[in-house]
Amino acid sequence: MTEAEKAALLERLLSAVGPSSRNYFRRYSSTFLRWLEDREPDAAAARGWMEHLRHSTTYADGSLSQAWAVMRRLFIVNKLEWPFHRGEAPIIREQQVFAPSLAPEAISALVDIVRCKRRPEGDLKPDARHKALLCLSSVWGFRREEMASMVPAFLDTSNGLLFVETAKRGRQRWHILPDFLVPPLQEWGFSTPLSPATISSIFMDLKAMLAYTEREVGWHSIRRAAIKEAYAFANEPQIYTFYRWKRSTSNMPLRYASSPVVGPGVDVRRDIGRADKEVDDLFYAHHPFIQFWR
Repeated sequence: MTEAEKAALLERLLSAVGPSSRNYFRRYSSTFLRWLEDREPDAAAARGWMEHLRHSTTYADGSLSQAWAVMRRLFIVNKLEWPFHRGEAPIIREQQVFAPSLAPEAISALVDIVRCKRRPEGDLKPDARHKALLCLSSVWGFRREEMASMVPAFLDTSNGLLFVETAKRGRQRWHILPDFLVPPLQEWGFSTPLSPATISSIFMDLKAMLAYTEREVGWHSIRRAAIKEAYAFANEPQIYTFYRWKRSTSNMPLRYASSPVVGPGVDVRRDIGRADKEVDDLFYAHHPFIQFWR
């Protein structure tokens, strides 16, 4: 395979993924294409690449799984034969997984810092961006990509609504926006777009204000912590609804429990809205992280 043909494979892959994911897909797919040299990207090459990674000392389980997923997308987008079947993907051993959630006490302290109720450590001072992003993260569990997609139109204060352009193929939805959560969002207003890299640097600022240096902690650590707390008062379908997860086709009981209700005299669109409101009200009344902002 020529370098021009490899470049065409890569270009088709990158055009099929979102802008925020392109560097990630480019990194893993370029490594595979360099390893390929002049061979064809066929089933034998796919199996050979995975064997090469399995015997590499630099690829942990998580990296192996990511390389697998990127190569699979590269093959599918380019209509190449994918030789693996369900169940053959690399297994990430549980002891190699380190996906921490941030302690509730730390989140409470951060909220106090951005609300100027507590003095930050060091020389950094919180601004409107720190406050707005921390609010999105701690209240609604925003992912970094979801923060980056925020625009002023998503903050509908006149109707008391907040829109989430959900990442990870989850469900896009409007949330009810309580009055006490309007000021920390409205002060920034989202009129100036923030890149994912800038949003990551803002979280680094927050950690510095807390004098906390754990490298593995990021925005998603707040989302994990929020979801853990939610299990104290909400059931799984309600948690899936509030945090906008895609309903799994393999988890049929959860899929059925999360389905909209229809019937004589029931407007399905109105019913979905009512169900969302009930879940929002439940979280606003009981989630401890939300109470930090009152």
